[in-house]
Amino acid sequence: MMPENHLIRAMRLGYFTAAIMGRYHPTHLGRNVPGKLRSAAFRCYQYNEIDRYSKDKVMANPIRVLIVDDHNVVRGGLKAFLLSFDDLELAGEAKNGNEALRKCAEARPDVVLMDLVMPEMDGPTATRAIRNAYPTIQVIALTSFPEEELVEQALQAGAISYLLKTVEPDELADAIRAAFRGKTTL
Repeated sequence: MMPENHLIRAMRLGYFTAAIMGRYHPTHLGRNVPGKLRSAAFRCYQYNEIDRYSKDKVMANPIRVLIVDDHNVVRGGLKAFLLSFDDLELAGEAKNGNEALRKCAEARPDVVLMDLVMPEMDGPTATRAIRNAYPTIQVIALTSFPEEELVEQALQAGAISYLLKTVEPDELADAIRAAFRGKTTL
């Protein structure tokens, strides 16, 4: 990673805005630009190209997410949340664990956002059933209850992560991406 001060100075001077945005190669900037700033712009351009490639690659195969929650408002909010990210896609939604199992069979999501306290079949039971039937599907326990017992039940059932519903949107998106890669977020 480049030194932060060169990037800040380059941005402040306005030399490299287009290069940082990836609009054109920094070698077209002119000869009067100091070497360290030119180097910083080139690194920004390279990172931008890598990010652009990664985003295109991810958008070709977005992460499919199933939302499982017994509250309509929560499901609606999470659905709107997923629409704001290019690399995340709604695979379906369910009101309880039984419905979640059916939806997993139909939609084959990559990640399930699972509420823990629901009627008919609770989250830990549904998580265990999903993980047994579909080991490639990752489950994130998403609940408003921070009790240790619930955390243990969810993780023992096979949830890869446990998050409270008060989580920031970007943190939730990062947790979904991490779960897709098989990494834990607590």
